[in-house]
Amino acid sequence: MKITSSLSAAGLAFLFAAPAGAAVLLADNFTVTGFTNYYDVNYNVGRQTGSQAVQTWTTSGNAQVGNNGVFGGDGNYLMVADTNGRATLSSMNLSSFVSSNEKLEISFDIAAAPGGYGFTAFTLGGLSGGVGTSQPDASTLSFAFLLFSSTGVQAFDNGNLLLNPASTTGGSNFKFTFSDAATQTGSPFGGDASVTIQNGSNTIGTYTLNGGLSTDTYITFGMNQNVTGGRGLVDNLLVQTVPEPNSALLGGLGLLALLRRNRKVAA
Repeated sequence: MKITSSLSAAGLAFLFAAPAGAAVLLADNFTVTGFTNYYDVNYNVGRQTGSQAVQTWTTSGNAQVGNNGVFGGDGNYLMVADTNGRATLSSMNLSSFVSSNEKLEISFDIAAAPGGYGFTAFTLGGLSGGVGTSQPDASTLSFAFLLFSSTGVQAFDNGNLLLNPASTTGGSNFKFTFSDAATQTGSPFGGDASVTIQNGSNTIGTYTLNGGLSTDTYITFGMNQNVTGGRGLVDNLLVQTVPEPNSALLGGLGLLALLRRNRKVAA
């Protein structure tokens, strides 16, 4: 009887501890050690952690690792410069790492390239059809987010305007949670998807991505600017999967039901 009670208590603990924590795929703070070649964005890729470390960046234009106190003095960060400069995680196909009952979360710190039309962009989409560039593309499935130096943020769904423009209140940090559009609890791949955009503690909104995300899904950071010497900056990249809460909850309920049944048999 005491054993059964203890098991019941354990079941309750499991239930209220659900869901399980997020699983980190990749974290890259761009902080390097030792001699630094700032023009090599892959220098000291041992800086990366997570189940998919180490990933290689491919670049077009000028992309490098820089160092000063833009993001609170935390050291190095990714810099992209020149018109349409970009850096892409071309070896990391995210769709293969996200299960049907998981959401995808991507967060980072970002600073816009200077100038009247200067922006730094985050693109999630396949590399074909120009999606790997620094600007949104309408030819294949993709999501693009642009932070402008003067007009706030924009977002695009397959090249179509999704959000224009919106102010931000949460500093340099942005988080994007991708899930299926119907329930917002499962994978964004294989059908319509949704994305929730957060700026610090401020939720900008949740938007439907028609057609979902490309099955070949890569992360690109790029920039555009109309002044010489401008750079877009990115730091503290975190890519992780988040399990659907209901799956852990149902598992806990099933465990409690089994314990209750065994308790009746023991009685």
